[in-house]
Amino acid sequence: LAYELTGNEKYFNLSNKIIKSFLIDYDKGGFVSDENIENNSIFLHIIAKSGLPKQYVLNGHTQSLIIIWQYYEKTHDPGSKNDF
Repeated sequence: LAYELTGNEKYFNLSNKIIKSFLIDYDKGGFVSDENIENNSIFLHIIAKSGLPKQYVLNGHTQSLIIIWQYYEKTHDPGSKNDF
């Protein structure tokens, strides 16, 4: 939204970096964690701090999915659609 309101590219570039953080493992400073043995189920943490115990907040996971989808709708980035 900041990019849409201002047209300032720094906001667009920052949003790209933020979206990519949803693919980084929680233990490496990102927001995602694999949640089963086969690694085909993930959980998106809205509250994430490496080194602290994971906190499972369902509305945080849901909000993360909404953010990823909204980003896709604005940018049509195929990677974010796949992440969703």
